[in-house]
Amino acid sequence: MTLERFLESSPYTRPADRKKLRFIYANLEEYARTVGRSLHELTVLEPGCADGGITLALASLSGPIRSFDVDREAVEALEQRLVARGIVNVTVTEDDALSFDDGRVYDAIVAAEVISNVPDPERFLHTMARRLAPGGLLLLTTPNAYGPYVLSQRVINPVAWLKRSNRLRALLGKHPYERGEGGRAQYYSRAQFLRRQQLEGILADLDLRIVDTGHSDAVLAALGGFYARSRHLGELDIRLADRVPHWLASGWFIAARGTAPHAPPSTS
Repeated sequence: MTLERFLESSPYTRPADRKKLRFIYANLEEYARTVGRSLHELTVLEPGCADGGITLALASLSGPIRSFDVDREAVEALEQRLVARGIVNVTVTEDDALSFDDGRVYDAIVAAEVISNVPDPERFLHTMARRLAPGGLLLLTTPNAYGPYVLSQRVINPVAWLKRSNRLRALLGKHPYERGEGGRAQYYSRAQFLRRQQLEGILADLDLRIVDTGHSDAVLAALGGFYARSRHLGELDIRLADRVPHWLASGWFIAARGTAPHAPPSTS
């Protein structure tokens, strides 16, 4: 198993997404090393799998992967992708991340861009902690609610403001604005964000120790669609993100471990 295969198994192409995949792989590899196991021996749970951008990379580890999403259409799309690729080590179902309980625990949980999508982030983290094996690895990625990208989408985006103006909507004969409508920019108006300090506090309360962190991208992400279409700007921004404080990053990567680590198997 190599990082290259992990990366190429995912349809992600944006530099920030590839950087996220590298963070996930590096921490899974380090976890496997510390517990004396191979990557293909790890059991992995992936809540909020959507249509499989992360799932397909995880599947390349060759171990048992359990993925789920509350969106039935996304689950069906991922099932089709798995069949098309002949992947048999992934189980994917329609489930709710706030109440998921299959009676099992997992060596690693990979929750990419899930915290801000659920209506109760703290409950979600508590639910996932119950599914994590003692000493297991929790990998989280999330937008920074007060970072350049989200602020550009929900605060200084003129289109978003106009879409929320009930006076303008009335003039155009539209119904009053409802929280959450209006596409991607409006997603950020309804997302449930945690401040970095809040997130770290919840993890500490769950006896999860942060062992690694990273930043996705930085200030150039505020350029929106132009940035998203430029690989050059994307590569520049992910390098810049490594040099800025966490409050100036557009997104965060966090790896946390349980306080009771697995003991490596005996060789005697």
